[in-house]
Amino acid sequence: MKNSYVVLTAGALLSVFSLRVAALGAGTEKKYVALAPVSKTVPKKTVSKASSKPTAQEIRAANEKAIHKFLDDRCLSCHDTETQKGGLDLEKLKFDLNEARTFEMWVKIHDKVRDGQMPPPKKEQPTPQERAAFKNRLAGALISAQNQT
Repeated sequence: MKNSYVVLTAGALLSVFSLRVAALGAGTEKKYVALAPVSKTVPKKTVSKASSKPTAQEIRAANEKAIHKFLDDRCLSCHDTETQKGGLDLEKLKFDLNEARTFEMWVKIHDKVRDGQMPPPKKEQPTPQERAAFKNRLAGALISAQNQT
């Protein structure tokens, strides 16, 4: 079976949920690749010309670190263990995307950030580049976890 690839860029406005629906209805196996711009939070050794290519594990670790930095900077003031607005405690939410309930929670987080619902309008907003990098990193992690199942 020939694989087809779908590439998501910072401008893509697809949610992980709609990607799953599209893949189910397509009838052919699809591979999804999420592209995110390199940020300052990626370890220098992963982008250095002098070093070898980063391993998949190093890329996942750098992406997870960048995701948590965005949450620390933009979300924890309202969604920490003490405050838990909307019943969401991001300090205790694990990044175990192989667990279905946790996976769905991360999909909701992705979609709310993508749709501009979070952070709420009254709060300081991330730049379009920060929002896109977060969405693409999280979408990539979600798609990767889904493809492993």
